[in-house]
Amino acid sequence: MLSCTLLVANSDHSDSACFACILLSHGKEGQICGTDGVIPITTLTTHFRGDQCKSLLGKPKLFFIQKDEGVQADSEAANSPLEADTDPGNRIPVEADFLFVYATVPGYVSWRHPEKGTWFIQALCRVLNQYWNQLEIQHILTRVNNQVATKPGNKKQIPSVESRLTKDLYFNTFHTVNPSQSNIIGKQGGKLIFF
Repeated sequence: MLSCTLLVANSDHSDSACFACILLSHGKEGQICGTDGVIPITTLTTHFRGDQCKSLLGKPKLFFIQKDEGVQADSEAANSPLEADTDPGNRIPVEADFLFVYATVPGYVSWRHPEKGTWFIQALCRVLNQYWNQLEIQHILTRVNNQVATKPGNKKQIPSVESRLTKDLYFNTFHTVNPSQSNIIGKQGGKLIFF
C-alpha cells in the first residue's frame, strides 16, 4: 500500500482538477490494514501534502475510508442534545485541501450486508450516482450521512467527515475507463487511481 501511494503521489497531476483515493479494509483508530501491515492513515496521506506532491498543491485531495473505527456499536437516541463542533485547530498550509470521509466515527463499528456490502459504500455510490453533477461535495456527503444514519433497524452508524477543503468542489464531467484496460478513471481532468 505504501509503494502504491508513493507511486501515485510522485506522479504528475498537473492536468488533474483533484485526486481521490478509496480505501476499503480493516484497521484500528487512525490506522488501516494493508499489504504492509497496519499503517497510520497519516503515513499514506502525508505523501500528498502540498510540500511533497507539488502538482496537487491547491487541489482537493479526497480520501474515502471504509473500515471499522472500534468495537462500540452505535444505537438510536431519542431527543439527544446536539454537541458543539470541535475546532480541528489551525492547519499548516501543506495540510490544506484534504477531505477525509470515514465509514464511521472513531470507536464505532461500520455495518455491512453480507451480499450488498457496507452501508457506507452503498450509500456513497447511490448518492454520487444521483447527484455527482448537481451538488457540492459537502452536500453530497450530508446526503450520504442521512442515508446511513436513517437506515431502518436497531443497528446504527454515522459516517465522519473531516474537511480541510478551501474551496467548493463540484464534479462537472464524468468519464470512465474500463478498469481491466486501465487503472484510471477521470472526473474533469481528475484521476481516481484503483489500487
